[in-house]
Amino acid sequence: MMAAPLFTVESTCGCENEEAFDPEAEFGREKAAKNDDAGISTGLCDARVWSLWQHDTSLSARISSFEAEFGQGPLESIRGFLLARWRRNVCRIFRRFLVGAHPRWHLRPRLISFSSELLRDLEARRDCLSRTAGASWWDWEQGSRLFFWRWPAESRVWARDGHQYTTRHTSSQTIKRVNRQNTTPRLGSK
Repeated sequence: MMAAPLFTVESTCGCENEEAFDPEAEFGREKAAKNDDAGISTGLCDARVWSLWQHDTSLSARISSFEAEFGQGPLESIRGFLLARWRRNVCRIFRRFLVGAHPRWHLRPRLISFSSELLRDLEARRDCLSRTAGASWWDWEQGSRLFFWRWPAESRVWARDGHQYTTRHTSSQTIKRVNRQNTTPRLGSK
């Protein structure tokens, strides 16, 4: 008995013919867990996008000619373009935040003294932007960090500096006393 396809792709040309797309039949069944160094399988995402043009008979030939000319698939090129645009927008939005939060930060840096808040903002920005530069379309390869400038003003310092964890240390005598009070009576004792 065959399993039902996970989703169907409806024709975009107005035809009543629907074709079912079964990723397991197309790409095989893979384990949910994978090695840390394993590459990202983009086949499912790409197949979903290309299925929108399922009635175009020359699509595979055009994809092949694109790959031969540019050395990568068209969707990979689009992802690269959008990733570069996202990185540029992150930098632009931070500059806009910096001008609003610290209006004189760029004027004569030798003559003004930087506030500690500005220095913390600039240090956190450096870390955020270096992680952004190392990110791919699918993964944060150098780790991630909150873009604190996108948070509301009352949470911005927390998002930038993180939460400070504290613990209360208790003496071993207190722990022993608590353990003695919580012991259960033995069976048969009165």
